[in-house]
Amino acid sequence: MNDFNYAERVKKINPAISQDLIAKVRALRADGVEVIDFSDQGASPDVARQAAIQKINMSSGSSYSDTRGLSELRYEIARKMLIEQKIEVNPETEVLVTVGAKEA
Repeated sequence: MNDFNYAERVKKINPAISQDLIAKVRALRADGVEVIDFSDQGASPDVARQAAIQKINMSSGSSYSDTRGLSELRYEIARKMLIEQKIEVNPETEVLVTVGAKEA
């Protein structure tokens, strides 16, 4: 039993639809229904795999990075926004790098 009381604003947040879809697919497959998966099943780009291998092989490559994202990346994002959208943002306080919208 969950005795935790969530704030009212948190209770209004809808669950991610992707989680509902995953549950639906599992249920259909459990019932023997063939489900065609159109999600990206391709391999990661070679450049990404090579960069990961290089990082793994570095003797000093196992430390935590800034939880806001790499500084260089945040500054590049801010620069790109200024150039392409004419929006000025502070990369130290207004840019946060995440792996996706759910994490954000």
